[in-house]
Amino acid sequence: MKKEGNGQPDNGSAMLLFAVFFIFAVVSIAISSSIVISSIGLGLRIGVIEAAFYIIVISSDILIMTYSAMKMINSYRNVMRLFAEISTANGVTRAPSSVAARPEPVLSRSEELVVGIISGNGGKMFQNALVLDSGLSPATVTRVLTSLEEKGVIERTRHGMTNAVTLKNHHSRS
Repeated sequence: MKKEGNGQPDNGSAMLLFAVFFIFAVVSIAISSSIVISSIGLGLRIGVIEAAFYIIVISSDILIMTYSAMKMINSYRNVMRLFAEISTANGVTRAPSSVAARPEPVLSRSEELVVGIISGNGGKMFQNALVLDSGLSPATVTRVLTSLEEKGVIERTRHGMTNAVTLKNHHSRS
């Protein structure tokens, strides 16, 4: 079960709940508007209290619809961002036809963070130190380093119980 940013589990039921709220608000607006329009059409007089209740119902339904729509759009925006990262990663890992025409690899935020830390340490450091300096989990660092290795940005060599990570095109200032 995936966790959202606030630590609550997200199994899709939250999105379903927002969709139900949105549909309820649309139906509520349709019913209240139909009642008011029918009443006016039948020649019934709508008093101030009834008009105030109608405005309260419509306003709260609009707020519910807006909030639900924002939550659903934000969740789908995250899905689209994930698809974009996957597409970018797939485009970068393909072998280029010419070494001279090799484009600069597109790096994710985590990859940029890791490359920056390694670069700041002279272009070489141990993987376990990288975990401590980055604040990322060991599994995330391993995944990021594997991706960077596939993109040709770093090299990893076994060093005891950890790996030595070296930037390939790092020019140290001596």
